[in-house]
Amino acid sequence: MVRPGGRSLRERVPNGRSRPSSEDTGEPEFFRRMIAASTDRFAYLDRDLRYRAANASYLSSWDLTSEQVIGRRVDEIMDPDFYAQEVGPRLAACLAGETVVFEAQLPRRGVRTGWGEVTYIPWLDAAGSVVGVVVRVHDITARKSSHATIERLTRLYRILTECNQAIIHSEEPSTLFPVVCRELVTQGGLDMAWIGRTGSGEARIECLAVDGEGGAELVEGLSSSPEPDGLDDDPLARVMRGAEGYWSLDLQADPVTRPWHASARRFGWHASASLPLTMRGKVFAVLSVYARDRDVFDDDARDLLAELARDISYALEHYAAIAELADAEERWKFALEGSDAGVWDWDLRTGKVFYSAHWKSLLGLGEEDICERLDAWKDRVHPDDSRALSDAIDDHLRGRTTTLHHEHRLRRRDGLYVWSLGRGKVVERAPDGTPLRMIGTTTDISARHAANDSLSRLGEIVEKSQTEVYVFDPDRLCFEQVNQGARVNLGYDIVELIGMTPLDLMPDYDPPTFSRLLEPLREGSKSQVVLETRHRRKDGSCYPAEIRLQLLGVEPRFVALVTDTTERRRAEEAIKHLAFFDPLTGLPNRRLLMDRLERAIAASRRSHRMGALIFIDLDDFKSLNDTLGHDQGDRLLRQVAKRLASCIRESDTLARLGGDEFVVMLERLSAQTREAASQAEVLANKLLEALRAPCELENREYRCSASMGIALFGRQAKSVEELMKQADMAMYRAKAAGRDTMRFFDPQMQVEVSARVALAASLRQGLEHGEFLLHYQSQVDGAGQVTGAEGLLRWQHPQRGLLQPVDFIRLAEETATILPLGRWVLEMACAQLAVWSERPETAGLTLAINISALQFHHPDFVKQVLAAIERHGCNPERLKLEITENLLLDDRDAMIAKMSMLKEQGISFALDDFGTGYSSLTDLGRLPLKELKIDLSFVRDLVSNANDAAIARTIIALGDTFALDVIAEGVETEAQRDWLVGHGCRAFQGYLFGRPGPAATSAARLDA
Repeated sequence: MVRPGGRSLRERVPNGRSRPSSEDTGEPEFFRRMIAASTDRFAYLDRDLRYRAANASYLSSWDLTSEQVIGRRVDEIMDPDFYAQEVGPRLAACLAGETVVFEAQLPRRGVRTGWGEVTYIPWLDAAGSVVGVVVRVHDITARKSSHATIERLTRLYRILTECNQAIIHSEEPSTLFPVVCRELVTQGGLDMAWIGRTGSGEARIECLAVDGEGGAELVEGLSSSPEPDGLDDDPLARVMRGAEGYWSLDLQADPVTRPWHASARRFGWHASASLPLTMRGKVFAVLSVYARDRDVFDDDARDLLAELARDISYALEHYAAIAELADAEERWKFALEGSDAGVWDWDLRTGKVFYSAHWKSLLGLGEEDICERLDAWKDRVHPDDSRALSDAIDDHLRGRTTTLHHEHRLRRRDGLYVWSLGRGKVVERAPDGTPLRMIGTTTDISARHAANDSLSRLGEIVEKSQTEVYVFDPDRLCFEQVNQGARVNLGYDIVELIGMTPLDLMPDYDPPTFSRLLEPLREGSKSQVVLETRHRRKDGSCYPAEIRLQLLGVEPRFVALVTDTTERRRAEEAIKHLAFFDPLTGLPNRRLLMDRLERAIAASRRSHRMGALIFIDLDDFKSLNDTLGHDQGDRLLRQVAKRLASCIRESDTLARLGGDEFVVMLERLSAQTREAASQAEVLANKLLEALRAPCELENREYRCSASMGIALFGRQAKSVEELMKQADMAMYRAKAAGRDTMRFFDPQMQVEVSARVALAASLRQGLEHGEFLLHYQSQVDGAGQVTGAEGLLRWQHPQRGLLQPVDFIRLAEETATILPLGRWVLEMACAQLAVWSERPETAGLTLAINISALQFHHPDFVKQVLAAIERHGCNPERLKLEITENLLLDDRDAMIAKMSMLKEQGISFALDDFGTGYSSLTDLGRLPLKELKIDLSFVRDLVSNANDAAIARTIIALGDTFALDVIAEGVETEAQRDWLVGHGCRAFQGYLFGRPGPAATSAARLDA
């Protein structure tokens, strides 16, 4: 199949990576021939969704020629409804760059003829743009049919189970037959079922039970047929005479089923089956079932229905035996004294009950341990069985059942319960039918009940287990037993499997190899032999399996437990992929990158060839997430991954570390450092250029860029972690240089890093040694009166002197030293407020301190603030906490809750540096703020800069709107103060009113 321009489809691979054409690489011609001859259907569509190529399988599926297809649009070929519902939307997604896989019932000239797995693969050009769609259709009709068959058989198995339960709990045909018919219709997916027999007299047909739409009509029609002689050879009569089932797979055309044709046409039945139900060697009745689906009665379904008929026949035999036994018990009541059953004789006229000596001994009772009343029996019945036993006795006394037959538990003299079977019958009635005398027996069935329960549970568990169970003899190795799980999975029935051997299912083993495998078991080993291999189904397909072989039993038999490991292997592969690949982009993650980088460093040392690590960080990616949302951010990251991947060699590694950080690892560069650096620079420029092209996000163009740091490695390469740090530092140098550029790692950067590490250590030591100070800067009102102060942190460094916050606060936040430092500031502020409160001239002053985001989000922040106030005994209404807008980017609800708790205690909040970060009118309305601070960056030039003036006016207006105080910081000139006063600002802070200083030097100004 050839794309426009005569280039092979092999030029592009499904992930969009470019590859040379077969002419360039010498790729064999048979690749194209394979597609042309493939039974899978292949086609190529251009961007206008016109056919440009299609193989023979694809054309034959539509019964069209190449001339009728090539050049036409897809919607001109396909059924309109199928195209609109299934194809059109998915082709649009593929043209947007997504690989689409779905299952659909395939149409052919308007008729759905089968099922296919359809794959649409975007075909990209060298620039990464989608220029067409590769279509592949794989026929899965057989698989779908197999699934439908399994589902149908599962329903029939469920019927078999439910009907067997009904057999256990029913006592006569009249209670069993309705349950069987109902389960066949409601659980088995059949459309109608009835049980009947040929009668005598006026009623030609005697219906014993019926269920499903149309059943009553059919039976009535057969019973009242004006031509009774015409019914002598219908399926019912045939089965009653011959005791063999009759199957009709074309019900409406079968001459034998002529009496049923009218009802079959009316209710849409196309297949039927009639099966004999026997009792005492004769056909007692016939079970007939009907279905609209002609294929419903396949071999497996026939086997299951035949098994159900046999089970019902067994139940009929059981009912007959019970009736005969009841008669025998009535005649031989006293003879039973010598058996395992205890006898009781109940005179309903007097209420007295005779209990035989054996009846009493069953419960460990003596002759005088029980009174001659029915309550003596009922009082010993287990509470859970009492109601059911009473109902069973009452039903028999009222004539609803022919005999009493009930299993229940009786309490022995020692308090333990034993399972017993109570059987009985009314042997004497008054002329009006009132029961006068009832005789029965009680038999201890504890052992049988326990054994039956255990064996039944075990057998059912093994039979229904999804694990395949095989039992085969040690000599011939032929299967003797195979459970349902194996039969369903393999597709064989039990008849086919009996006589087969494990080697028929294990294509990877020959007889000598398998014999050696079994040798330890033949020698008597009780251990399991475990192997993993392939298992072959009836259709020839294979699946991975774990096989456990063991020798069991007195008469030795090999037992094989086989587990299909397909899903487990898929899960293992999925786990492996999650462990080593990024789920968003499909690129290797940090873990896989670090492993490959470690190998690359070792290889570089051996080969003496250089390598390079390019650390890539997208510029301003956070703003994109904040404005357009994380879904668009994810979309951009996927596009970035594709662009970066299109620029690198197959030997290179592209990984995503997380967020907007990517890494490219280059191997086998030049052995010369300068030349290797030049090679890395060329690729980095190529990556930068690829990222500059606009991206499509929400129907808009978005232009992105990246900052890249490059670190080389070779024979002298250090650890993986060291190399990553070097590339990261180089990337930050690129950020500082204006972004959208690259920088190589400079050894001088290591000096700066070392200095930062030393400063971080000094921070902790300074806090321990009391090197930090709190300076105070006055805050005044419009009249120039001091209303309070802001506490400003200073560090009296032993070598570098007095340091401003700009020199160390960011480092303190990065190292979390800000937490103990912030607590120290809080303690100092509360202590200062306590001192001021002792003097009338300073008692009314407020004190503001800055709170970092890390400190505010600490779980114990509220407790810390309140504890400090309580320790120093200061007035909380004089404490003002200044927060910045970056706090608003996190959990607003939790933030508001903390602020509200502190506000209830009198503490107020000011929003510092307002206008320099991110906030909204909604935030101002929700936050329990008292004050807005105009940042000094807006105050500095507001007299001469119209933009700064406009921002200041807006902040003052917002304060008025939300009833918030507004204070301007950084006021240094009279002109600035006058402008602010003229526009409504009433509070100020800055050098015009005093420089910050320690409490001692600033006391005079604060006292003024």
